[in-house]
Amino acid sequence: MKRKRCNHLTNSMPNTPAMREAIREINRRMKRDGSNWTLKIKYRKPKPGRRYSPGGDVTRDDALFFALYLRERPKTKAEKEQEKAQQVTERIMGDKMRWEFLHAKHR
Repeated sequence: MKRKRCNHLTNSMPNTPAMREAIREINRRMKRDGSNWTLKIKYRKPKPGRRYSPGGDVTRDDALFFALYLRERPKTKAEKEQEKAQQVTERIMGDKMRWEFLHAKHR
């Protein structure tokens, strides 16, 4: 029998305020330490008498469990600007090196 491959870290964490606070604290520490990753919660299995929403989700208050996913942390505006500046610098240096190579070749 083939085993189903899933992208979650776990899918059966009890949906309690203490567990959600623990995940928030882990995310805070990961952010403080400069991690590129964050934990994302998706709520699963509705409580008796509740239903899944049309998109297949369950609201936080109506879920019995949640699943944890590892996601890449979105870059801040400053990080995006720094990355763009680095790309421009690399392009300028590459153009300068090509110009110097061609100039030396045709002397």
